[in-house]
Amino acid sequence: MRVHRYGVPGARPKAYFQAALHADEIPGLLVAQHLLRGLGQAQAQGQVIGEVVVVPVANPIGLCQHLNGRLLGRFDLESTGNFNRGFLNLAAGVVERLRGRLSANPVANVTLIRETLRTVLAERQAVRETEALKRALLDLAIDADFVFDLHCDGEALLHLYASQWQRDDAIELGADLGAAVVLLEENPGGQPFDEACIEPWLALRAALGEEGPIPLACFATTVELRGQADVRDEDAAADAAALLRFLQRRGVIAGDPGPLPEPLCEPSPLDGVDVLTA
Repeated sequence: MRVHRYGVPGARPKAYFQAALHADEIPGLLVAQHLLRGLGQAQAQGQVIGEVVVVPVANPIGLCQHLNGRLLGRFDLESTGNFNRGFLNLAAGVVERLRGRLSANPVANVTLIRETLRTVLAERQAVRETEALKRALLDLAIDADFVFDLHCDGEALLHLYASQWQRDDAIELGADLGAAVVLLEENPGGQPFDEACIEPWLALRAALGEEGPIPLACFATTVELRGQADVRDEDAAADAAALLRFLQRRGVIAGDPGPLPEPLCEPSPLDGVDVLTA
C-alpha cells in the first residue's frame, strides 16, 4: 500500500485522504491522482502549512478480486464482510485511559486524546489480512484533523456523509464540491471508516465532558463521487480542486480559495433517507 506524504510530519492541521476502500469504485482513484498533482505543486511552492497524507489505492486486497473478468472489491472474500464496515472501535479503551486525566486546556486535551488513540490502536492486534489493512488505514488517519474517505455510489449525484455535530464543516465542503445532497448522521452503525475516526471524540464528550473541554478535533466525511460509471477526467480534476480549496479554507495549505460557492442544498438527516423502487 503506497502512502504519499506532504508537509512536515506532525505539523497541523493534518488532512488524510483515501480512495477506493471499495476497490470497484473507480472515480476516487482518478480524483486521488489529481490530488497528488495539486499537492505536489503546493509542496514545491512551499504552500503546505500542515501535513497531508494520501492513500490513492486504499484496498489492494479488493483490487485483486477478479471473478469471470469482473472486478469485485466491495466484500472481503474471507467472509469478514464489507470492506467499509467493522473498523476498530477505540472509544471504550480511550475513555477508560483518560478518565481523570483531562485538564481545563482544550489544546492540551486534544494532544492527549490523540496520543491515547494511537496507544490504544497500537495495542490491537490483527489476525486476518483484512484486519491488518483496516488497522493500517486507521493508524494513518486516527490523529488527523480532517479525514476524507472517497467513494462512489452505483448511480448518483455527488453527495457526502458527515456527523450531525459537524454541520458547518459539512455545509462548506458540500458547497465547494457542488454536492447535491449532504447527509448528516448520528450513529450510522456498522463501524465504517469515517465513524471509526469521529466516534472516539463523541464518546469522550459524552462520558468525560464534565472533566474538561473536548473539542471535536476530527472532521471525518465520506464523499460519494457520483456513480461507478462517472469516471471522467474533467470531473475528477474539478473534484480535486474543490478538495484543495477546502484545505485552503482550513489552513492546511496556503493560497486563496476564493469566495465560498452557494450550497446547492440544505443538509438532510441520514435517518430521513429511504429506498424507493420505481
